[in-house]
Amino acid sequence: MKIALIGAPGSGKTNLAQQLTAEIGYPVVDGYVERLEGRSNYSLGYSADVVRNIMVATERLAAVRYAERELEGHICCGTVIESSCYTAMWIAETLETHEVEDRPIQIIRADLTMNFFAMLLADTWDYSRTLYLPLPADTGTEFDRRLDFSIRDALAMMNVDHTPLTEEDRFAQALELIKGDLESENTTDKSDIEPSATS
Repeated sequence: MKIALIGAPGSGKTNLAQQLTAEIGYPVVDGYVERLEGRSNYSLGYSADVVRNIMVATERLAAVRYAERELEGHICCGTVIESSCYTAMWIAETLETHEVEDRPIQIIRADLTMNFFAMLLADTWDYSRTLYLPLPADTGTEFDRRLDFSIRDALAMMNVDHTPLTEEDRFAQALELIKGDLESENTTDKSDIEPSATS
């Protein structure tokens, strides 16, 4: 089972992932941004440009693909949606600061970049359960709050099947949903291997 946790910085993805892995034993796919920062000395996240956000997306994809090959189940802390939202916001701010005559080429680059993320999303989005963690009130920077809004928009526009978690006891909500999924999965597996009755 492949579980995705989506949310802006400060939404509680890492804490929830740690709680879930302690309960169900699934490893967490996380830390890819830090590994990339350590190898490249790049500043990533809100200060990153298009190319560096694409690097984060592909680093994440490599980590997820490794987990799929080596692990039966895992929890992905962050997805390509966050990378696409970071990139879209960076592009919007860049277009605002460019001279008018430079904007056409910047718009073409923006279009190509967002098409890349759309293709990446279509190719990789196969999570069994997607949980969205809204940013708690009065949490994070102004950029984080704008990113949270952008993530909600992206989930709606891309028609991603997801479950928003309320601020109250997110762990209990998430665990109940995941345990239900695991029970359904086990029931399906048993029915697949049971011999059919013969007359």
